[in-house]
Amino acid sequence: MAGDALGGAKGEYVSAERNRLETLRLLALQDRIALDLELARHAEVLPELVRLTRLHPLQERWQQLDMLTLYRTGRQAGALQVYRDVHALLVSELGIEPGSELRALHGRVVRADPDLGGPVLAMDFDELKHWRLGS
Repeated sequence: MAGDALGGAKGEYVSAERNRLETLRLLALQDRIALDLELARHAEVLPELVRLTRLHPLQERWQQLDMLTLYRTGRQAGALQVYRDVHALLVSELGIEPGSELRALHGRVVRADPDLGGPVLAMDFDELKHWRLGS
């Protein structure tokens, strides 16, 4: 990212607009990553996705994308661990359960739902381990 939207401008309106633009940027980024996953670009999006899930741990859409990436790369246990982690975080930080979409994805991963696309074995698992462990 080149910098904050609206540069160094100040004021209540500018702050609200900056927040709105950042929200739109993150939504577009989520959509782009979801499309990359549909095109089986799991290895390409993984580093960025890991970084974004760490930056936004309470935003369930990032966690969904992470779970789906892990599942499709043959890491069903890793996908289920993401769910357990975000569930615990949401309960402890916000006092809420995961939303319906995240719960539904969890159920589909548990059942190994073939409509999720199944494991895509084109990824180098050493590379996956590197990004997941942050080494």
